[in-house]
Amino acid sequence: MPVVEIHSRFLRPAKYDDLITVKTLLKEMPAHHKIVFHTEIYNEQAELLNTGTVTLFFIDAKKMKRCEMPIELKERLGHYFL
Repeated sequence: MPVVEIHSRFLRPAKYDDLITVKTLLKEMPAHHKIVFHTEIYNEQAELLNTGTVTLFFIDAKKMKRCEMPIELKERLGHYFL
């Protein structure tokens, strides 16, 4: 699954020794050949440091072409988007 697009918005700095929490969410059911992950990064004080999205494509490894999401993944994710 290659990364095809990344967006990142830096709101506050994180320092070298900071412990951070990274939350990754699927806000919508993936459609067709792509999946979009939404991320939020927080520091120990629960301050939001960064927001962003990462878009990946499902590809057929042999043909190196976009393909539909695997049916097994679609079935597992479907329960969360009823």
